[in-house]
Amino acid sequence: MRSPLVTGTADTWKEQGACTARGVDPEIFFAPAVARKNWDLEAKRLCDTCPVKARCLLDALETSEKFGVWGGLNGKERLRHRTQSAEPGRL
Repeated sequence: MRSPLVTGTADTWKEQGACTARGVDPEIFFAPAVARKNWDLEAKRLCDTCPVKARCLLDALETSEKFGVWGGLNGKERLRHRTQSAEPGRL
C-alpha cells in the first residue's frame, strides 16, 4: 500500500527521501571496507526523520537489496525481517 505522503511514479518517492532532500553523502548508507560496530547509526538517524522510510524499506525488501541501509534497516536486519516474515504463523 502506498503511503499518502508518497506521490508520483514508481521512483519519485526517492526524490522525497530525507537523504535526497538534504544532499547527504550516500556513503553513510554503506558499510566501510572495514566495518566497525554501529557503522550505520548516522544513516538510521536520518532514516528516522524520513517521510518515505516505509516505502524505501518496502522497495529494498521487494528487490532483495543486500547492502546498505534502506528504510532504517541494514542488510542483516532486512534479511532477519524477511526470514521472520516467512515463518509460519507470522504476519
